[in-house]
Amino acid sequence: MPDSMTRILKILCLGLFAFVGFQVFKISKMYATSSDSEEIQLTFDPNQKKDSFPKGEPKEEVKREDSAALKVLVTSKIFGAEPPPPPPEKKEIKPPKLIGLLDRDGQPGALLRLEGETHWLVEKEEKNGIKVIEIGINRAKIEFGGATHDLTIFSGIESQ
Repeated sequence: MPDSMTRILKILCLGLFAFVGFQVFKISKMYATSSDSEEIQLTFDPNQKKDSFPKGEPKEEVKREDSAALKVLVTSKIFGAEPPPPPPEKKEIKPPKLIGLLDRDGQPGALLRLEGETHWLVEKEEKNGIKVIEIGINRAKIEFGGATHDLTIFSGIESQ
């Protein structure tokens, strides 16, 4: 490397070192002169696990001037854009499953399962938002959630 390049690199390194030193001095002076700051004492607890963090709420509220500075940092997007809020969860309402068709007191009835509960309903009967409209040989027509569903008895792997 030519001698002039070495000299330029040395000057750049010294300038960078002086700049970093000035920034450290400025930050330390800022914290040393703040009148309302308290000394932070670190304690060592030998019984504390290596990767554990203290649990519970912070003991001090965020000071007003600190919260303003935090707001400036967040809105400046220096750490990247804020992620969008998560979309609202939509709970999909699935119609009940038809388990079987049986007679109850001489009337055809449908055995339906909805969210872990089993319901036994005859034609024109309504229970927990499920209304049986019609029962056929291997199917039941029900009204659930404001829509009409035609359910059939399971007849094989992945049958609908």
